[in-house]
Amino acid sequence: MRKIFKDKGITLVSLVVTIIVLLILAGVSLSLVTGSNGIMSRAVKATDKYVQAAEKEMLELVQVELLVERDLELDEIEDVSEVIAQKLSSGGKKAGVVQDEEELGNYIVTFDDTNNIYYCNIKTGKIEYIGIYTENENEVEIVGADIKFIQTETEWTNENVETVISITQGIDLTNFVLQYSKDGKNWSVYSSPIQSIENETIYARVKHKMTGQIRAMATSNIQNIDKTKPQITEVTATTNQIKIKAIDKESGIVGFAVTESSEKPNIFESCNETLIFDTTLTGKKQGQTYYVWVKDKVGNVSECQVITLGEVKDITNSDLRFEYSEEGWTNQNVIVNVIANVDIQGYTMQVSTDGLNWRDGNSYEFSNNGTLFVILRDEVGQQGSAAASVTVQNIDKTPPVKPSINNPTNGNATSQNFSLTITSTDSESGIAYYEYSYDQVNWVTYQNSASNSFVTTPFSAERNQPVYIRCFDKVGNVSEVSSTNIWIDKTPPTITASSELKVNVGTTINESYLKSVNKISDNLGNVSVTNLQVKNSSNNAVGATLNGYDIYTVTYQLKDEAQNSRAVSQIFKTKPTSGVSLTNIVTDSGFEQGSTKWTMNNITRQTAQKVSGSYGIQFNTGNHTAMLSQTINKPTANHTYYGSRMMKTVGGNVSANDCRFEMFIGDGADMNYVFSWNNGNYPNWTRVSGVIRTGTPKDGSWIIRSFQVTPSGGTLYQDEYMIIDLTQGFGNNVPSKEWVDQMISYFEGTKTFTW
Repeated sequence: MRKIFKDKGITLVSLVVTIIVLLILAGVSLSLVTGSNGIMSRAVKATDKYVQAAEKEMLELVQVELLVERDLELDEIEDVSEVIAQKLSSGGKKAGVVQDEEELGNYIVTFDDTNNIYYCNIKTGKIEYIGIYTENENEVEIVGADIKFIQTETEWTNENVETVISITQGIDLTNFVLQYSKDGKNWSVYSSPIQSIENETIYARVKHKMTGQIRAMATSNIQNIDKTKPQITEVTATTNQIKIKAIDKESGIVGFAVTESSEKPNIFESCNETLIFDTTLTGKKQGQTYYVWVKDKVGNVSECQVITLGEVKDITNSDLRFEYSEEGWTNQNVIVNVIANVDIQGYTMQVSTDGLNWRDGNSYEFSNNGTLFVILRDEVGQQGSAAASVTVQNIDKTPPVKPSINNPTNGNATSQNFSLTITSTDSESGIAYYEYSYDQVNWVTYQNSASNSFVTTPFSAERNQPVYIRCFDKVGNVSEVSSTNIWIDKTPPTITASSELKVNVGTTINESYLKSVNKISDNLGNVSVTNLQVKNSSNNAVGATLNGYDIYTVTYQLKDEAQNSRAVSQIFKTKPTSGVSLTNIVTDSGFEQGSTKWTMNNITRQTAQKVSGSYGIQFNTGNHTAMLSQTINKPTANHTYYGSRMMKTVGGNVSANDCRFEMFIGDGADMNYVFSWNNGNYPNWTRVSGVIRTGTPKDGSWIIRSFQVTPSGGTLYQDEYMIIDLTQGFGNNVPSKEWVDQMISYFEGTKTFTW
């Protein structure tokens, strides 16, 4: 920057002093002349305005003259400051002229005589009074950091932003001017906050008033004003999706809305703050018209974009053909193939069995009857609004109902022919036939039985066995097996019996007894005894218990479970019963007697007794205590019993161990006995041994006749009889009356029986 200095004149000052002197001489008070509102003060102010007006007029003439003479563009004028100084000097005014190097065409003019400073712009003709130049020896150095900017809004806003410019406190700006600019070219003196309606750069500088020197410069960028609506750049749609693209160059997009109304929404769905927005929305309705909006961070809402979704082609049954792997009834899976009769290019066929869960495909394998739904979908997975369907109804995998059997006999015995009524149902293919079997291995088909109910041919042959029934449906499913019993008995019971039976007195004739003494049977079931009647030899009916010794006639009927019957008549003769005593069966010389007691369960021995003495016998191998009798309960087979006989005299003398004996009961038909003399004191005693068998082996009853002895000192005849009934201990045979008669023949003396 160049400076031009001129000599300063003082003509105006001399004039003012002269006037003041004249006023004082004229008697005007000094305060009235020189006070703050005096004549001189007002005169000075008026003079200043007059002078400023004159100086501005001179500057205007110089600018016009310069432009007219040169006819040049602003950027082609060189050394204008010197030319302006020369022209002012020619007009009688000395002034310093400085060209503003930062702003081409702007100049600072300082008049020497008044120190008034002006900013001039030759191109626009603008002339601005700056002030009076004052020398300041205490000027400080000013730098860019001393210029401060304060904005009223620091965050994004869609309102105007004010910028306040200030200088570091304490800096004297007397000879300086604070300027601002929004383009860095056109400057204005800063006096109040600067309004920004859009993002821009605020320039500020400190300039020397007289010299035009730029002492400091700074900038502040306004970047948080966003008054521009976001812009939706693209909206595309499929049948269920909307793709949205939008931009916002300033605060950024923070929300979007898709509505079914053209009214501007109040609620937006949030998104990540972005300058470039790109999203795809799914799940929209086919054929629906939607309105799309986006919103930026400061609340500016875009213009809406309108989009209508496409629609997937509907499919109907007339558009399709269905082919089945099985046309008729079957118990196999059925495959249904779907064939389109119309053009479905661009779509994919889907199938479902419930209308809810779909899969791509044009076939389906049914394991059970059901409905197949068919629909079309497009490339984004959207389905048509209507579906076709076909129902499969020819699969039968369910067996018929387990047959019910109506048996008129309920499985009980009968002597009549009868038929069965068999019933079953099958809800799908229907009953084809029934089968029967007697062993569940070999089955026979009932002919002409394809119905829910049919009657079998009559059963006529004798039998007592189950029959098994099952049925099949028309595709071969078999039911569970039912069964019933076929019991036909046309033959009366049989009996193998003796015409005459010997029984004990007290025997009761009843069903169980008759079955035990006879061989009664039936070929197919149980036999019962009915119409039982007992008559004695006098042909009088008596009770079932035979209480006397007589010959009885018993008549009855045998009846089987089919009510077949057979009449039976039998003769029963009674015999001695358990506990009958044979008394006085042994007598010897009138002074000895003995007895034998016969019981069904026991063996009883009783020695003969002498009037003047006694004899004892004991059946063991221990001490041989004298006793009159000994009983062995149910003798054990294959066991030997030992005993001894002792004799007492009338005087009480005891002859110990007079005689021993042993008896062995075998498991065969024989019983052995041995009696032996013990110590030889009585050599005249006779040793007797042997086997006596009576009756037949089955009787199991024996009698033993022992011995007789003649001891020294006198003759004694001693007989002992042993009767053993083994029927209870070793068998179930009962001795016959003939056997009893034979037994009695062995006895000596009087034989008394009561019948």
